[in-house]
Amino acid sequence: MMASKGNPKYTVLSGFDSSIEESRRIDDDMSSSSSSTMMMTSQDGGDVKTCVGFCTAPIKAFFYAILCILSCGVLLLLSYWKPQWRLYLTSERCNMERADSVLITNKEDEVFVEHVIVRVDEEEEVPLDSDVDELNVQASLINAERRMTLKTFHHFIHRHQRYVLDKKRDRFFFINGLEAHTCTDLHKLSGGLLTSQTMKKCFLYGKNVIDVQVKPYWKLLYQEVLDPFYVFQFASIIFWCTDEYYYYAGAIFFISCVSITLSLRQMRKHLEDLRNMVATPCETTIIRDGMKRDVLSDKILPGDVLVIPSNGLTMPCDAVLLTGTCRVNESMLTGESVPVNKTELPGRCLSMAGSRIYSSDFHKIHTLFCGTEVLQARFYSKGMVVALVTKTGFSTAKGDLVRAILFPKEVGFKFFRDALYFVGVLSIFALIGFIYSVVLFVSFHDSNKQIIFRAFDLITTVVPPALPASMTVGIMYAIQRLKKKKIYCISPPKVNVSGKIKLVCFDKTGTLTEEGLDFHGVIPLENNSLQIVVRDVRLLPQGHLVSAMATCHELTVQNGRPSGDPLDVKMFEATQDWIYEEPGIETEHYDQVIEGEIRHKQSPPQTMTSEGGMTSLISSERLFPHFGVLKRFPFISDLQRMSVIVASLHDVNSHPIAYTKGAPEMIAKLCLPSTIPANFRHQLDKLTQQGFRVIAFAEKRLAILRVRALQIEREQVECDLNFLGLLVMQNKLKPETTPVINELHRAALRTVMVTGDNILTAVSVARECNIIQPNQKVIGIETYDNDFGDVKIRYNVIDNFMTDEEREIQRRILSDRYQHGRTGLTPPKESEYVFAITGKSFGVIYSQFPDVLDRISVRGAVFARMLPEQKAQIVQSMQKLGYNVCMCGDGANDCGALKTANAGISLSEAEASVASPFTSKVANITCVPILIKEGRAALATSFSVFKYMALYSLVEFATVLILYSIDSNLGDWQYLYIDLILVLIVALVMERTGACEHLVRRRPSGSLVSFPVLFSVVGQIILQILTQVLAYYYVRSQPWFTPVHINPDSDNVMCYENTVLFCVSCFQYIALAIAFSTGAPYRKPMYTNTIYLVSVIVLTLLTIYMTVYPFEFLMEKVLQLKLPDDIWFRVALVEISGVAFVLSIVFDHAIVPSSWLRRFWVRVRRKRKPKNRYKVIEKGMLEDSSWPPIECEARYT
Repeated sequence: MMASKGNPKYTVLSGFDSSIEESRRIDDDMSSSSSSTMMMTSQDGGDVKTCVGFCTAPIKAFFYAILCILSCGVLLLLSYWKPQWRLYLTSERCNMERADSVLITNKEDEVFVEHVIVRVDEEEEVPLDSDVDELNVQASLINAERRMTLKTFHHFIHRHQRYVLDKKRDRFFFINGLEAHTCTDLHKLSGGLLTSQTMKKCFLYGKNVIDVQVKPYWKLLYQEVLDPFYVFQFASIIFWCTDEYYYYAGAIFFISCVSITLSLRQMRKHLEDLRNMVATPCETTIIRDGMKRDVLSDKILPGDVLVIPSNGLTMPCDAVLLTGTCRVNESMLTGESVPVNKTELPGRCLSMAGSRIYSSDFHKIHTLFCGTEVLQARFYSKGMVVALVTKTGFSTAKGDLVRAILFPKEVGFKFFRDALYFVGVLSIFALIGFIYSVVLFVSFHDSNKQIIFRAFDLITTVVPPALPASMTVGIMYAIQRLKKKKIYCISPPKVNVSGKIKLVCFDKTGTLTEEGLDFHGVIPLENNSLQIVVRDVRLLPQGHLVSAMATCHELTVQNGRPSGDPLDVKMFEATQDWIYEEPGIETEHYDQVIEGEIRHKQSPPQTMTSEGGMTSLISSERLFPHFGVLKRFPFISDLQRMSVIVASLHDVNSHPIAYTKGAPEMIAKLCLPSTIPANFRHQLDKLTQQGFRVIAFAEKRLAILRVRALQIEREQVECDLNFLGLLVMQNKLKPETTPVINELHRAALRTVMVTGDNILTAVSVARECNIIQPNQKVIGIETYDNDFGDVKIRYNVIDNFMTDEEREIQRRILSDRYQHGRTGLTPPKESEYVFAITGKSFGVIYSQFPDVLDRISVRGAVFARMLPEQKAQIVQSMQKLGYNVCMCGDGANDCGALKTANAGISLSEAEASVASPFTSKVANITCVPILIKEGRAALATSFSVFKYMALYSLVEFATVLILYSIDSNLGDWQYLYIDLILVLIVALVMERTGACEHLVRRRPSGSLVSFPVLFSVVGQIILQILTQVLAYYYVRSQPWFTPVHINPDSDNVMCYENTVLFCVSCFQYIALAIAFSTGAPYRKPMYTNTIYLVSVIVLTLLTIYMTVYPFEFLMEKVLQLKLPDDIWFRVALVEISGVAFVLSIVFDHAIVPSSWLRRFWVRVRRKRKPKNRYKVIEKGMLEDSSWPPIECEARYT
C-alpha cells in the first residue's frame, strides 16, 4: 500500500465500497441487539459472514505467556492449531474501532483470525466529500458528516479481499470496486482521475496486482512439520532416541523426511506455476488530469480511464467500455476460443438504459475483464477507445479465479475423518494402557524411570507413528503409476478421493470433441426438393445459397484473416472463392454505411467514393457478385437465428437483400409455406439422427431504398422468407470419447456435460457420445419473467435431435397430459428423460429455487452456456447432494470447477493445470477411467494399510500388556525386528499392487466405521488375542516351564512367555498382511506383486526358522529368545500359529465379504431411506406424478 506524505504509522480511509443499502437493513435489524461487535457483510461478493472485534488485554496476554512457558510450548502449539483459542486467552471483545484483531466466520463456516491494520496520516487530512459522488457511499454514513475529515483508516485483509471500517456504524465492509452506479454516472467519470485523488484510492484499493506469494522452503517446512501427525511422529522419535531405540527411530525419521520433501516440492511448484500464470505489470496508457499518461499497470486504480490501443492488449483490470468497440478473446473466462464483440456502455445521455445500475454480469457485453485479450479496438472519428476501470487486483475476474485456486472449498472425505476418529479410539486404548501399566509397575516397585519409559512406550505402541508415512508411501506408488500413464498429480490426498467418484462432469470443446466444427456439405434446393449433400461449394451455381453462406455471418478481420464463431469461419472458408474485407482503422472508413465488403476473388477491389452519404463502387467487372453489408441482426439464442442486409455494389440502384440463417425448424416457420421443400422433415431427421449440426438459409428481397435499410426493424426482415437450403456441419468427437463414456456407464458412473457452448450443439454431442442415452429424451429448462415480474420456469422437450421413435414416445406422453390433466401428468420413467439447461436459467434457479436445483442436479445431463463460476456452482450443488464429483476440462474457465471438484483433471498445461489436482498429457478423456481405477486401488490399499497398521499396533499392545503383567517386556531387537523388518517392509511392499484393469459397478467403501470394516477389525482382534492367550497358557502348562525371575531394574526379556508371544505375534503380523491384502475387484491379484510375494514367503520361512531351530547367536545375543529344548513344543507352537494364520485369512477373505453377512446386516439395521440425498431426491421425483410438467409453464413462489 502506498504511503501518504510524512511518516505514516498506520493505515487511511478515503471512501467506502458502494454496497450499502443491504448493510443499512442489517443494521436496522440488529440495532436492538447489544452485539455491536458483530456484523454481517453485504451481499457484494465478500467471503466474510460474521466478524467480532478483539483488542489485546495486557493482563491476559501476560498470563498467556506464563502458561506457554509452564506448558513447555504445548499451549503455543495448540494456539497455532486453533488461533481463536489464543485470541480468547489474550484479548477481550470490543467495538470495531478499538479492535486490533477480528474473529471472522466465512460463508463455509470456517473460523479465522485476522489482524486489523490501522494507518494514521499525521500531516494531511483526507476529505471524504470528494469521493462521495464517485464511490456512492451510503447516505447514512455521510449525511451529517459531509464536511468531516478522516485521518485514520482501519482495514483487514482476508484471503486477498479487503474490508474497511465504517466507524459510524462500527462495521467492516467489503471493497468491491465501482459497481452499483448507474451507467450514466459512469459515463460522467470519462475524464479520468485527478492526481489529488490517487493517494486516497491507493489507501482504499491497494495496488493493481494479483500477487501470488511463493513461500520460502523454511516457511513451508514450518507449516508441514507442525501438522499434528508429524508432531506426534517427531515426539515419538525423540522418545525412542532417549530410550536408545535408534534404528527404528532412524528409519521412521528417514521415511518422514522423504515424505515431507516430496510434499514441499509439490507445494512450491504449485505456487510457482500459479505465480507464472499471473501476468506481471506492463506499460499502459491512462487518462489523468485530462491528459494521457503512460504508467505501469500496477498503478491503475478504480476510476482511471484506460486507453485501449487499436492493436489491442491483455487487460490488466476489469473495465467498462465507454467509447468504441473491441474484439476480445475471452477464452480465459469462458474456455471458448471464439472472439466476442464488446460495445460501449449505453447511457451516455439520460435514458432508460442509462438509469440502470451497472453490473459486470448484466453488462458483460460492455465489460472488458482482467486477463482477457483485446484483439482489436475500433473507434469513431478521431476519438479513442477508452474504458473506465471498475475493479483491480484480486477483485477482478482473474483475481477471483486465482483466489478460487489458492483457497478452494474444502471437500470433506469420510475416510480421512474416520481415520482421525479411529486414531482417537486408539488413543483412548493408549490412555487406558498407560494408567494400567503405571499402576502395575508401581506394584512391582520398579524405578520411576522404568515406569515412565514403559508407560510412554505403550502409547507409541498403540498409536503407530509410522502410520502417516505408510499411508503416504501407498499414495506415492499410485502417483508413480499415474505418471507412467502421463497423468501428473500435485495434490496426493486427491488420489484416494478419486476412488469414490460417482459422477463425472466433462467440458465439451477440446475435451469430448475436437476444437471447433468441420464443414460437411451443403444441401441445395431444386424443384421444391432438397438434393444430395454437395461437399464442394464451388460446384454450386453462383446463386442466393452461396451468397448467403458468404455474407450471413458476424465475422471480423483479424491479421488479414476472418475471425469469429467457428461455425461462421468454417462456413465462409467453405465458399473458397470469396473474400471478406472490413473498413480499416482509418477514420474515414468507419463512419460509412457499409460494415464490410464480400466479393468473389475474381471481382477485383473497387474504388470507393461517396454520393450523398451513400457508398458506391465503380467496377470494370460485373460478372461476379460483390456485396456490401448494410446491417446485421446478431444471433440471439432465444430467436435461434441471425440476419444480414446486403446490397450489390455493382448496382447502386438495386434493392437490398436480407439473408437469414438459423435452426431449421425456426427458419421453416419464417418462410413462405410454398418455398418449404416437400422432403424437408425427412432430410432433417436423417441428418440430426446422424449427429450433424444443421443450419437452414433463407432470403428476402427488400422493396426499400438502401438508406431505409439502416432503420428497418428485425421483425420486418425475418418474415415471409424464401427457403434456400441447408448447411451441414459436424462437431467431431474425439475417437476415444464414446468408448470411455460407455465404460463409465457400465460402471454405474453418471456422466454430465458442462460447457460454455450452445445448448443445441451440446445436446447433439451428448447424444452422439452417449452421455444422453438413445432411449432418453431431453427436457430443456428455461426461466423467464412474465408480465407481472414473476419468475417462471418452462419445461420443453428439445426434439430437434430426436429420432422418430423418441418423437413417438413424446407424442404419447403429451397426449396423456390432456387425458390426465396437469397435476395428473405421468412423468417418463427414470431412464427416459434428462434435463438440459443454460447458464442464464441456471443462475436464476441457483439463487431462487433450491428445490428445483436439487432435481436438476440429480437428473441434469447438459449444462450449456455456463460461466466459470457457474461450473463451480454446479459441482458444489452436486456435492451437497452426496455425489463425489470428478471434473475434466481443458480451459482456464474450468479452473474453479477443477479445484472445487473432489477430483479435477486438466487436459491442458496452461492455467487449468495449475488449478487442477491432476493433469493429463494425453489430451483425451481416457485419463478419467484410469484415474478412477487408480483411485479405487489406492483407496482399497489405504484401507488395507490402515487396518493392518491398526491391528499391528493392537496386537503388539496385547503382547506388551500380557508381558507387563509379569513385569517383562519385548527387547529392543525384538521391537526392531517386528517394527522395521516385519511390519514396515510388509506394509510398504503390499502397497505396490497395481489397479485392476476393469471398472466395476460397486465402489470401494469410504468409511472406516462401516460394518464390514468394524466386523473385520473386531473379529481379527478377538482371534489374535485368543491365539496369544492360548499360547501364553500353553507354555505355562508345560512341565519344564519356570517363571520369570523379576528384576525391577531390567525389562526381564529372556523368559519363556516373552519368547512364545514374540514368535506367535510374528506369525500374526504376516497373517494379517495376507488377510488385508485384497485383490479384485479394485486391485490386481496379490501374486502379481512379485516383491510382496517374495517378502511374505521369506519372512514366513524366517519366522518358522526362528521358532523351530534358530542359531545360538541370533537366539540369545540378538533377539534374547529363551526356547525350550523340547522340539515338539516348538513344532506345536508353529502349528498353533499356522491354524490361527489360516483362520485369519479365511475370516477376511471368505466371511467378511460374504453375501449372507451383508444380508444379515441389512436386516439388522433396517435401513429405511438412502443415506445420500441424491437418492432421496431421485425417489421423490419418481413418486411425484405431476413433475416435470413437460411443455407446461410451472410457476414457483
